[in-house]
Formats: sequence, structure tokens, C-alpha cells
Amino acid sequence: MTRASRFEGTIGRTLADSEAWFDEPPQPGADAPNVVVVLLDDTGFAQFGCYGSDIDTPNIDALAAKGLQFTNFHVTPLCSPTRASLLTGRSQHAVGMRSVSNFRTGFPHQLGHITNHAATVAEVLREEGYATFCVGKWHLAPMEQCSAAGPFDQWPLARGFDRFYGFMEGETDQFHPELVCDNHPIEPPAKRPSQPPKPHVSDAERTTALTVDAPMPGSIVAISVRPGDSVARGDEVCVLEAMKMRNSIRSPRDGEVEEVLVMIGAKVAYGNSLIRFTQATPAG
Repeated sequence: MTRASRFEGTIGRTLADSEAWFDEPPQPGADAPNVVVVLLDDTGFAQFGCYGSDIDTPNIDALAAKGLQFTNFHVTPLCSPTRASLLTGRSQHAVGMRSVSNFRTGFPHQLGHITNHAATVAEVLREEGYATFCVGKWHLAPMEQCSAAGPFDQWPLARGFDRFYGFMEGETDQFHPELVCDNHPIEPPAKRPSQPPKPHVSDAERTTALTVDAPMPGSIVAISVRPGDSVARGDEVCVLEAMKMRNSIRSPRDGEVEEVLVMIGAKVAYGNSLIRFTQATPAG
């Protein structure tokens, strides 16, 4: 979805007879809200304190207290269909993702990717001047198209996101993740010497890690993670690390949500943000 260039001036016989016109890119406006979508795999009501869990999730609870809680929420319930529905606002069957993107059935309800006839929220908002970022798990492209050779037409950057940092498949190794930055694979984060393996971003990688300084008034950040997989932790964007929520009394997910909220508050006006926190394939 690329807006065609326009010229609404006039071209006369001479410069004096002509009128210049500058085609400015769209701007969402100074009051445009920032949009943050956080999607967690393999979680459900039993993992959130605001729904009665004994797991401590104070930051997620604070979001719920200031917003709306849904108690009759239906999921697909697989990761790829949930992502497809969430990004398009349409039934997973209508957009070609009735199951995970690892296979096709030969019918339009299972293409292995989101149909090109359906726009993603990132495509729509980018056309209005939003800066768009996607971090974490994608799993919305045919697996045979996820190598360094592409094709890249179903990768995040081709579906409305300006930048991407994460992994393409449904899961990846916690300590040796197959990471992608934009449209190219990158080496996994280095291991600190004399310490147990722990996912982190090296100083060199910080230059390629996503930052959200909101170059335009509005920005959309989509964070999608499968617990048990790692992506990255940068200076500006806190990407959810690999730890099972249900295995900890204090949820590591909640701490990372706190870092995202702090980043939003410090960088792009937390008070003017639309934040959606949801889950796929609920467990418990």
C-alpha cells in the first residue's frame, strides 16, 4: 500500500505562469495516539493476577484497572490464526490463515500467509503517517519462504512494518535463536563470558536494535512472543525474553511489560496510547 505521488500545482509556459506544489507525506496529527499491541502465546486467565491468578503481575493488573477487561474472549486458538485475525480485524478463514503458516491446503482459507486482499493494521496506519515496528515472533509467512533467499513479500516489512526484529518461525532456540533484523538474518546475541547462557544484546547489536523515538506523532509497536523463545533486549525497546510465565511467582512477562510502559511514558506519551494486551492458544 504505497500512496501515489501527486502534483496539484500548475505548469505554465514560463516559470512566472507556473505554481509550485509540494506533496507532503501524510501526518497522523499531533494528537494521534500511539498504538501498542502485546500478544503472548500459551497464556490465559490463569496467568494474570487481574483474573485471580496467584502469579504476581502488577503492571498488567494496572493496565487492566485503567482499561477494559474481557471475560468472554474467544481465540482461534492457534498462534498464526490469532496473529492474522489481530492484525487484520477479520476471521482467520477469510484472510487465508485457518491454521499455522507451515502448510497450505490448496484452498483460500489456508494460504500459509495473510491474503494480499486483506490489509493489516500496520499497513493502514503507515499510510496515515505512523511509524510502525514489529518485535518478536512473526509466523505469518510460508516456512519455505523464510530463508535468507526470500521471497520477502510476506515478511513484516512487506506487510506494513517499517522495522522488524525477531524470528520468522513458530519457535526458536532460547539461547541460540535464529534472529532476523528487517529482511536479513543476523547472528544471535553473544554470550557473556563466565556466565550461564542468557539472551541479551551485545553493544554491537545495539546499533541495529529497534528504537522507538517516535519520529512521527504516532507510532505502532507490535510485540509478539512465544514463551520459551528469546528475541532481544535493547536500550529503547524491551523485547520479551524467554521464560515460562507459569513457572514463576513473579511473572517475568510482567516486568518486561513494565519496561515497555516506562519506555512509552518516557518517549512517546503514555497517556496518549492505545495498548492492547492479549494472548493466543490460552493455557489454563
